[in-house]
Amino acid sequence: MDNNSNNRKPEAILESTSTLRSRSLAALTTVPTPVLIFAGVASILLAQYAISICLGGVFGYPTPGLDPFAGRPLWLKILWVALFAPLYETFLFQWLIIKFLRGPLRRSWGVAGVVSTVVFGLGHGHTDWRAIRMLSTAAILTSLFIIEARRSGPAFRATFATHALFNSLTIALSL
Repeated sequence: MDNNSNNRKPEAILESTSTLRSRSLAALTTVPTPVLIFAGVASILLAQYAISICLGGVFGYPTPGLDPFAGRPLWLKILWVALFAPLYETFLFQWLIIKFLRGPLRRSWGVAGVVSTVVFGLGHGHTDWRAIRMLSTAAILTSLFIIEARRSGPAFRATFATHALFNSLTIALSL
C-alpha cells in the first residue's frame, strides 16, 4: 500500500505547517475582543490550577508569604489587586516592553512576546515552582496583547481587563 503521507517531501510538510500556523493566527484575529478576554481569564485559571495540582503534588505546597494587606480594609486590597496592579503591570510588562522591542529595536512579535513573558514572570519574585504559574499567566496575557495589537485592536485595554478580571476572581475565591 502506498500511503501519500509517507511520500511527502520535507518542504511540503514545512509548507503545510506554515499554512496551518497562518490559518490559526487568522482565526484568532476574527475572535471578538470580549471573547478573547473571557477565554484569557479561563485559560489563566485552568493553567494555574493544573500547575498547582501537578507541581504542588510533586514538590509540596510552599508556605504562603506575608499578606501585605493583612489588617487593612478589604476595599484597599480590591483597589490595589484588581485595579492598580493590573494597570501598572500591563503598562510595564506588556505595553512598554513590547512597544519598545517592536518599535526602536525592530524585533519580531515572537521575541517581544518571550521577553515580555519572562520579565513579567520574574518580576513577581517567586523562586519556587510558583514561578511557572506566573510564566503561564504572563504568556497568556502577552499573547492576548499581541493578538489585539496585530489586528490594531485595544491591546492595552483587553490585556488590562483580562488581568483585572482574573485578579478579581482570585480575591473573590480567597474570601
